[in-house]
Amino acid sequence: MMLVAKKTDKDCVMNLIVKESQVSFKELEQKIFAYVCELGREITRIMLEAYDKELAEGMDKIGLISTNLAEKIALTATESSYRTTADIISQTCG
Repeated sequence: MMLVAKKTDKDCVMNLIVKESQVSFKELEQKIFAYVCELGREITRIMLEAYDKELAEGMDKIGLISTNLAEKIALTATESSYRTTADIISQTCG
């Protein structure tokens, strides 16, 4: 079980920052919020760029099918039912 000591106004770090820096609590809150938002945007950008790169590498592999296979897929899709088309494509592509 974790015990938390009761804090007084003298112990509060936020009060010390506000008093020593002559910064209002509202200003400090806004600056912290802006900093955390910027950090969140940066993390999101890095994650999305990494995911975009991964998708781009996968797209290079998707486009590599033969002309004959593309024609067979198009012909089957236009002339057969969905189930038949799906079965034929699964058999052809593995």
